[in-house]
Amino acid sequence: MPRSRLLGLLLGALALASCAMNEPPGDAPLDDPTSVTPSGKPNRFLLCPEAVCAAPADRVSPTFQVPREQLEQAWLALMGAQPRVELLAQDAARHLYLFRQRSAVLGFPDLISVRFLDAGGGASTLAVYSRSVYGTYDFGVNRRRVEDWIGQLEARLGLAAATR
Repeated sequence: MPRSRLLGLLLGALALASCAMNEPPGDAPLDDPTSVTPSGKPNRFLLCPEAVCAAPADRVSPTFQVPREQLEQAWLALMGAQPRVELLAQDAARHLYLFRQRSAVLGFPDLISVRFLDAGGGASTLAVYSRSVYGTYDFGVNRRRVEDWIGQLEARLGLAAATR
């Protein structure tokens, strides 16, 4: 690759990273993952309970044998322990949250919407919609993030989820 093209690509990436670093913290909508219409791009992942979300889920959410409040508090504690994650918005009445996690190197933002739901009988579940703000491909980052966090959540609660 010619040096001038490589330099152009590098400068473009740095400019995009600069934009990402300077975006205002509250500019993203508080999307409810149960009602989103995901883009056709492969840079997103939707985890949702069966027959709850308007869009087809990429993976069905587990059901946890704990009350919704306990699941919600465990998730919030988990988010507090994650690198480069910040809470952008919340709707306490709907148990709905919006987080942003930035990539380690260039600080590109990904948005993560989470909603906690009662599953009946003292159990609970959640819907999670993780997506990249920029680009088209995420190389599976959004899927791995959500699946990793679900595994950590199961470990934090000290029990296996009822449904996979």
